[in-house]
Amino acid sequence: MLPLSLLKTAQGHPMLVEIKNGETYNGHLVNCDIWMNIHLREVICTSKEETKSRSDGGWGRGGGR
Repeated sequence: MLPLSLLKTAQGHPMLVEIKNGETYNGHLVNCDIWMNIHLREVICTSKEETKSRSDGGWGRGGGR
């Protein structure tokens, strides 16, 4: 399965995303586009130092550009 198809199938489901600097974002996938930009809701961000913060929503820029 291609990565974009996998993301489209995961819409509405919980998802954990780890970015290059080691932070993780845990939330429900709302939407993604063809460049793999994602929109999450009910997000918990965890830093490398294990500091947690909450947000109603957020987005991440994909690497497809």
